Amino acid sequence: MKILAVDTSNHPMSVALVEDEQLLATTTLNMVRNHSIYLMPAISKLFKLVQWQPTDIDRVVVAQGPGSYTGVRIAVTTAKVLADTEKIDLIGVSSLAVLARNVVPTSSAIIVPFFDARRGNVFAGAYQWENGELVNKIEDQHLGIDVLLNQLAKLDQQVVLVGHMTDKIQAKYDQLPANVTLLPRSYSIPSTYQLALAGKIKEPVKEIDPFVPHYLRITEAEANWQKLHPGEKEKIMFEKFKEWFINTTNPTKRPILDFTRRIVMISGHQYMVRMAKEQDIQTLVEIEERIYGKAPWSYAAFRIELQRPCDRLYLVVEDDQQIVGFMGTAIDWYHYDLHITNIGITPSYQNKGIGTYLISTAKNYARHLKLHSLSLEVRVHNVSARRLYESLGFRNQHIKSRYYLDNHEDAVDMQANLLR
Repeated sequence: MKILAVDTSNHPMSVALVEDEQLLATTTLNMVRNHSIYLMPAISKLFKLVQWQPTDIDRVVVAQGPGSYTGVRIAVTTAKVLADTEKIDLIGVSSLAVLARNVVPTSSAIIVPFFDARRGNVFAGAYQWENGELVNKIEDQHLGIDVLLNQLAKLDQQVVLVGHMTDKIQAKYDQLPANVTLLPRSYSIPSTYQLALAGKIKEPVKEIDPFVPHYLRITEAEANWQKLHPGEKEKIMFEKFKEWFINTTNPTKRPILDFTRRIVMISGHQYMVRMAKEQDIQTLVEIEERIYGKAPWSYAAFRIELQRPCDRLYLVVEDDQQIVGFMGTAIDWYHYDLHITNIGITPSYQNKGIGTYLISTAKNYARHLKLHSLSLEVRVHNVSARRLYESLGFRNQHIKSRYYLDNHEDAVDMQANLLR
């Protein structure tokens, strides 16, 4: 049996391909990023590594929640789209049960996995291994960490907590009960291999449409919206992800424009514009070094980007066969956004209109794809670049704290609305 397992219910994003209980490939990203952007590329990359196609899968197993509202929806809706499109089995497993499976089956302790649910609250459940099977002893629920610990203190059994004890959670209690042990943080990273094994022995859902995330709790605003629009949110997301999946995986849908060696006039000077190639990467790194002193992007990072022609477009600008500027873009089908991942102009060619030309080209490309917005990040201290982007229709969205890895500087997230 060939299984695809997916978990984006919390901070880590994890994907695994498993065949007959053998782990063939897996990847986990535990960084602050948008799972909707990285999930399908991660799945596609693993398929390529093991030489599978979506049609080869027998079932898709997904962490069904609880967890982050958006995170749970992304994985569940992606799994539903795959199951519906490829006509394969769909299985949901509790995200907390996946975490509990990090504890070895030989343990006799009560396993209490938990996730931070904010404001001193957690999502938690109680599990125990019995004859090699993980049994749910107390159903998953949403409650205060102090309430949970008080309940666990009343048990006359050894209890192990599995999860990331954040400072905000820890501030809500004085100390752990004598019978409770917090396992090291390494246990708090969910394993999609374990998710696949759990899903292998479960019965698939009978109908795909009614399959929804297990939130355990929804926001008041969302509850009010659902009262007025029953069932609409999941339906909208399902259709949106279905379009996204088809655009991402179907080669006939790949929106590649013709950027093969085009002569352009920029501020009265003639340049050559073309798509970037792997042979250009070293030059791109050197341009970044001239701009920042140290290249924010490594050679490997650029190489990975150029290997994704279905949703990446990288252009270079040449003057007399020398690269003097470049720009990279990423398509986010989920948000109908074209994101400028990187843009750099050699210092001696700055303020000559090249940056403006590249951004205008990105806008035209996004409109061609019928996307709704163009977005980018810029360093907080880079006032001149921010003014340029504002003159081109970009507006500040929010600050991304300590975004840049080289000096941990904050970034301003900016976006241009293309629907106006």
